[in-house]
Amino acid sequence: MKTHHAFPIVGVTLLFLSLSPARAEVYKWVDRKGTVHYTDDPDQLPEPRRSQVLRELEEKLQKERERRKQLRQQGIHVPTERLPPPPPPRPPVTRSHPAKDRLERRQKSREKWQALSQKARDRVTELEKKCEELRTKRDLNSRDRLTHARPGANQRYQKTLAAYERCQENLKKARRYLEVELPEQARKSGVPPGWVR
Repeated sequence: MKTHHAFPIVGVTLLFLSLSPARAEVYKWVDRKGTVHYTDDPDQLPEPRRSQVLRELEEKLQKERERRKQLRQQGIHVPTERLPPPPPPRPPVTRSHPAKDRLERRQKSREKWQALSQKARDRVTELEKKCEELRTKRDLNSRDRLTHARPGANQRYQKTLAAYERCQENLKKARRYLEVELPEQARKSGVPPGWVR
């Protein structure tokens, strides 16, 4: 009599053990560099392995649900187990085309060199204007110095002359940078000459 009662108890115990969640599976993969990786999280797997494992897990989960449903229909009490929802699919990685990247880098480089060239041209124009103003001032002070029309004309002339000469020297350097040094820097960097004209 005791033997007859023991069999159903053992059967129900084995049933519950079979329904308990299995150990987490460990996945292995090798990356492009040849490094071996292990994980128990399917989300860490690279594509297409990740999609395959998630599909297999979803199939196992579906089979388990169907088995539980059949057991309940047979009158066997099955404890409800809250299984976590499958992780959402990762958004596709958008990678730009190498040719597009090269074009963008070239465009940025061109804009940089054109900005340098424009700045150098603006500096030359500014110095030309300033030197012209100083030349006019120098000529006026020279006339005053020669005619002694106003007191202190000689000092003003010397001061204006020194400022004009400094301006001329700066203008010479600015032109040299625009016409010689900047094109040479561009040539050494492999930049087309038209970018700095």
